[in-house]
Amino acid sequence: MKYNEFRDLCHSTSHACGWWRGAERYGSDADYDPDRLNIPTKIALVHTEVREAHDFYLSGENDDHLPHRPGAAVELGDVVIRVGDTAGYLQIDLDAAVEAVRGEFRAGRHGDIMWRSNSSPSQFGGYSGSGSILQLHNFAADATEAFRSGKTDEFNRSLGRIVVLSELICERNGWDLLAISREKVAYNAIREDHKRQVREAEGGKII
Repeated sequence: MKYNEFRDLCHSTSHACGWWRGAERYGSDADYDPDRLNIPTKIALVHTEVREAHDFYLSGENDDHLPHRPGAAVELGDVVIRVGDTAGYLQIDLDAAVEAVRGEFRAGRHGDIMWRSNSSPSQFGGYSGSGSILQLHNFAADATEAFRSGKTDEFNRSLGRIVVLSELICERNGWDLLAISREKVAYNAIREDHKRQVREAEGGKII
């Protein structure tokens, strides 16, 4: 599955579950800009998924929702689901964004922080686990700043970097990132705590 197809799957599922309610544009009201808060919020959720991936990296445990999958792999799947959902909403060509930055990694332009081996074996194989996680946080922060500054191309490239690094970590560990991500999207579409009536109750998830 190409990333644009994955993008559309993520966003259509998310939209159908009501996660973008309130993001609609209202006619010619130029003062109403739903993206001003929605997009930084969606990128903040990328940080949340990255942190959870690191927690599972440290524990080595399997995922809570997909217990047959390594937790770190599923959380990296959640990272790219968040990216796909955001790219779908903004109609970003995610395939182009990913391909635009692959060469940066081949050329080592992001330094050795994600390539350096740990002194002892880690779940992230030849990658420095914590270094890779830090770099994912950095790319998400770059995306937020690019959006705030109106730098569309850099925002798109930052999303591409998040996807490529998540992909590289998974490849090094023998995890099929898109297969795991598609499985998590399907699970999210039917999970109890994602149903609208559950979310609308007190204590329900709102974003």
